[in-house]
Amino acid sequence: DAVRRELDEETGLAVTRILKVGPPVYSSAGMTDESVAMVFVECEGEITTAANEGTEQIEPMLLSKEEVTRLVEDPSKKFDAKAWLVMVGLTGQNPLTSHF
Repeated sequence: DAVRRELDEETGLAVTRILKVGPPVYSSAGMTDESVAMVFVECEGEITTAANEGTEQIEPMLLSKEEVTRLVEDPSKKFDAKAWLVMVGLTGQNPLTSHF
């Protein structure tokens, strides 16, 4: 339920199918018990940020694999560490051998 609610609130999109739910991962293992789970979904609808809270700085984007590659290689972009790792994985690149 949380993934459906969050996706709708932050992007305006509706989940049509859940593809994979990852295990809990911790933002600072050993320091806090705060965890998140990566959930991969198919969705539909029109992107909107109308339901975002005033303090949220979220910019949803629909990108091709090539556009994701350019985005993760752009040093001027600021990423959440988890989001960057997922996006690099989606490009098929190996972060240990790629030139970023």
